[in-house]
Amino acid sequence: MSCKFCFAQFKGISELNEAEALSLVQLVSDYGFEKINFVGGEPTLVPWLKNALKRAHDMGLTTSIITNGWNLDSNWLKGHAEYLDWIGLSIDSLCENTNNELGRKTSRCKLPNIETYLNSIKHVHEYDLKLKINTVVTQLNKNESFHDLITKATPDKWKIFQVLIIENQNKEAKELSITKNEFNNFLSKHEDLSTITEVYPEYNEDMMNSYLIIDPSGRFVDNSQRSYSYSESIINVGLSKALSQINISTEKYTIRKNPNRISKLFSKNKTDSGGPQNH
Repeated sequence: MSCKFCFAQFKGISELNEAEALSLVQLVSDYGFEKINFVGGEPTLVPWLKNALKRAHDMGLTTSIITNGWNLDSNWLKGHAEYLDWIGLSIDSLCENTNNELGRKTSRCKLPNIETYLNSIKHVHEYDLKLKINTVVTQLNKNESFHDLITKATPDKWKIFQVLIIENQNKEAKELSITKNEFNNFLSKHEDLSTITEVYPEYNEDMMNSYLIIDPSGRFVDNSQRSYSYSESIINVGLSKALSQINISTEKYTIRKNPNRISKLFSKNKTDSGGPQNH
């Protein structure tokens, strides 16, 4: 798909081949990491994804993918589910017109809707995998309700992101930006869903230097300046040296992983002057 707000476009960057990718998975495991998340673009389009998942699974890593769900049918899951712990579904709107404006459509302009997503979710539940839904809040969907989807999908997690603009990735999407107050309003309208699933809100500042991201060519990504810079190749210099070349905050990572944050946020706001505040 061609989502306008995507901050992982990596245009003009060469990609690892299968052998290099499997080697990198091995290095990540050997270093002591406990989880690996395969994202894109769209990971289900990678012909050797199954081998990478198997390598990670065999090394004891918790495995997950983030997908738009278009290829997530019983046939695909039959070949991959045994090596997967989590499926993350990117769902930013249930309205076809909004998805069209966001660029969440196939090259043949096929558009997802709630039926598309619920069908994918049905297959995930059939294989008894953990389900996470990721939603990026923008100017186009900030007033949309996700109650019907979350109630029917019953995901294990719902991650809600304030759209993040990275200067050398998606700066042309700046018109989609929202304020903290607009993001808080979206969260406030969905606060009751925390009784159904664990809700993880992420403001722009939460996403800065709190994720360990590896780009398609096998380098760590530093986003601390809202523009990507890169380490040397992990395969060439080793994971420790490459890791030392980027900024990463373990404190911010820990805060970001707290599922009770949304309830704390709104319990505080309710004791203030009513409604979510800019903080």
